[in-house]
Amino acid sequence: ARATSRTSDNFHKGSRRGRAAGLNMVLTETGAAKAVSKALPELEGKLSGNAIRVPTPDVSMAILNLNLDKATTKDELNTHL
Repeated sequence: ARATSRTSDNFHKGSRRGRAAGLNMVLTETGAAKAVSKALPELEGKLSGNAIRVPTPDVSMAILNLNLDKATTKDELNTHL
């Protein structure tokens, strides 16, 4: 849990953030997509980001969803990413 996380279900202006941090997965916002756009300006406006806070000591997850115009291979994607 973070310093701003609730320890029991309670009111929060962002309804999902009012859930008890130690008992629930909480979907919230993150600045990660903005940070990637700063490092890779060609991706500006092409990313969105969310965070899932989970009650475990250590978690890492990355999800990349792409809408492509044509079939492509992993190697072709890696060339562009």
